[in-house]
Amino acid sequence: MHIGLIELLTLVAVLYVLVLVVKLDGRIKGIKYTLEQITKKTGIPSSGPIDNELRELINNGYDIKAVKKAREVMGLSLLEGKQYIDSLKSEDKPS
Repeated sequence: MHIGLIELLTLVAVLYVLVLVVKLDGRIKGIKYTLEQITKKTGIPSSGPIDNELRELINNGYDIKAVKKAREVMGLSLLEGKQYIDSLKSEDKPS
């Protein structure tokens, strides 16, 4: 089967748009993470449903799964995800 020029250009355009959407999704997750950090520093309560889920994973001994979930939801790097989970663990420790 022979692919014409129009089909090839359409395929390239679709792939380009897909790449842009993936990049934007990562940026949105990063912005959400930044907003969450700002809410913590300012003392404004956050919605926190993901934090509750992450804390439950941590309390059940699934730290690695918690890091993975934080990375997926917030678009974090591995190091950022680990630091975020560590911060949740330190918040939950009794003083």
